[in-house]
Amino acid sequence: MNKVFALAFLVTFLSFHAVSQTYNDTALRSVVEKDSASRNVLGKLQTLTAAEHIYRADVYSANRQFPQAREHWQVVLDQFPADVGTPMPCATWQKPGSRQNL
Repeated sequence: MNKVFALAFLVTFLSFHAVSQTYNDTALRSVVEKDSASRNVLGKLQTLTAAEHIYRADVYSANRQFPQAREHWQVVLDQFPADVGTPMPCATWQKPGSRQNL
């Protein structure tokens, strides 16, 4: 009986944990709307806080919108290189189509 209860607890815990780590369509729609409002007349993103760019990049990445996520990550790396929340790029990261080994 204890094993069944422990298994049920474990499955419940893991399912809540998995759901809490993903962004749903509502989050994506909100970020898309904010992005369209955050662009200047040339279509370039305005500089927001590093935390906001990281959040938007994370939402786009979770929803497999990689070009939009890359745009936010690039702003973070360009504008906030020393920010504590800024992840360091991997040593093997390259731009798509690049043949240069780092």
